[in-house]
Amino acid sequence: MRLLFVLLSTLALAAAGCDEPPTATPEPPDEPEEPEEPTPAPFEVDARSFSGTFTVGEPGEPGDDVTTAEVAGSYAITYWSNFEANAVQCRQVIEWSGVVSLGFGVLGADCAACSAVIDIPAESWEDISDPELDPDACDADELRAEQIETGRFLMTPVEADGGQSFQQIALVDTASALALGLEVTADGDPSLADLVTQFDDADLVLTHIGYIPTDEGALTGLAQVAGASGSDEPYGAMWLVSRDPALNPAEGMEPIGTHRLGSIWILQ
Repeated sequence: MRLLFVLLSTLALAAAGCDEPPTATPEPPDEPEEPEEPTPAPFEVDARSFSGTFTVGEPGEPGDDVTTAEVAGSYAITYWSNFEANAVQCRQVIEWSGVVSLGFGVLGADCAACSAVIDIPAESWEDISDPELDPDACDADELRAEQIETGRFLMTPVEADGGQSFQQIALVDTASALALGLEVTADGDPSLADLVTQFDDADLVLTHIGYIPTDEGALTGLAQVAGASGSDEPYGAMWLVSRDPALNPAEGMEPIGTHRLGSIWILQ
């Protein structure tokens, strides 16, 4: 409206000061339209899968038959927009540090076959996902807005309204698990023996089964489908723990050095 008013006033002054008829004034050009902002792609998640790594340092002096060592690791949560189509929405990476206790009996009767347990304090983790550095990284604010921020939830204690299922990893070495007839799944399919062969074929060593508590936390339902660490024990198989012998030649039941975490489970 302001542009139109200025144009009409100018024409009136020209007509008053000149006897010649005013020449035609071209129509003002249309104002350029503001470009439309692109519509953000819909945030859709139909499944989440899990992986990670951890590195155990040199153990200290044993005390009461249990040795402790520092451990640092990460969890990666992949959010799939379409799992069947192999379409990834984004990935969230949680870095953490904690303590690993080594020695049979570290969890008592709750996990009689366990010879190591990793405990991760509630304050010792950080979400390092950064979409500005990695276009596939999740935006924590967006995950929170969608109420599906799985990594943060599983690292937060129950008393702080979290799920806490990823704050502990109990470990049974593969040799002991095979000797005891333990399986990763409740129905034994795939069998632990078959999984050992699959890792061997990939030039990796399946060193341990990693268990998480199923008596509290967000993933208590894992007990319905996962193999337990022992009869009536409140730990279910979540992780397949492996090492690359070319990078970590350490042998034995203790998870010394760098190991990979993989899971056969997806969350839907």
